[in-house]
Amino acid sequence: MDAVERRERIIRILMLRGQTSVKELAEQTEVSERTILRDVNFLSQSVPITTVSGRYGGVCIADFADVCRPVLREAELALLRKIISDTEKGSACSLSASELQLLRDMVTKNSNQKHKKGKKG
Repeated sequence: MDAVERRERIIRILMLRGQTSVKELAEQTEVSERTILRDVNFLSQSVPITTVSGRYGGVCIADFADVCRPVLREAELALLRKIISDTEKGSACSLSASELQLLRDMVTKNSNQKHKKGKKG
């Protein structure tokens, strides 16, 4: 995982959890805590994240950042829930043709966004 991917993952983790420890982020991304602190410093220039010291501190994302969160459509959420449920049950996930196409579209859409970010204009 390169720095861009790692930083994107840090943002996703924070958007899901709101707050987590530097240690947990380091474990989730398989880098040192110092690298996480450098990433947080870099990200804080453009993303509303900060560190909080103390026993219950850590890295957190500002509440108003929720308005920037990418929103999945209900059909996309339902499909992801189905895949998770089937996987947790240990059964093979059987998808209809339309569900499979929706999943492909989700992957393509997110892949295209990632590639657009990397292009220099």
